[in-house]
Amino acid sequence: MDTDILEKVLRQFTDDTETLAEFYEARGKPLAASAERMLVVYQFRGEGKYADAVRYAKQHNVIPLDKLRELAREWCEAVMEQQPWEALELAREYHFPELAKKAAVKRSEDILVNPGHDVEPAVDIAKKERADDTDYCRRAARHAYGEYIRLRHFSELPRLISQFRSFFSEEEIDLADVLAPGRRWLLDRQKTG
Repeated sequence: MDTDILEKVLRQFTDDTETLAEFYEARGKPLAASAERMLVVYQFRGEGKYADAVRYAKQHNVIPLDKLRELAREWCEAVMEQQPWEALELAREYHFPELAKKAAVKRSEDILVNPGHDVEPAVDIAKKERADDTDYCRRAARHAYGEYIRLRHFSELPRLISQFRSFFSEEEIDLADVLAPGRRWLLDRQKTG
């Protein structure tokens, strides 16, 4: 049967773009299917549903990479203020260093000011986007040190010290050695041996 006739019949029941796209694919019309799917991407974008737009565009491969990156940039900028952690992930994934830096600053300062946050992202940011910011690296390392002790995550201390040794006093380094589980076991063995 003719595609145009079948399309008219289908449109009597639905104007759903995904259904129309499936129909066009089944009839061997990939360009028409892509055009329908682009409408979905534009609809999501118009509604500010950037995550859905990007996922859908990637899933159906309907826009070129440069346009996908442009859409991801819009998404990143849209969530920057309210969800800097998501903006940071997007900026890293799509290689937007200037947006990653901006999101990292927002995210990392939020971690340092609000107790109870997981400190690993702050340390990660100190090693990546804010490695050139000595003041931040010092604050992040010292904050993480305090949190690891408070939460009794002693096994994390040697790694932290090795990454940011210059930010700690000799006494703090010695304390980390004493508290670290492997080091404690060795000290206990030396005392009893």
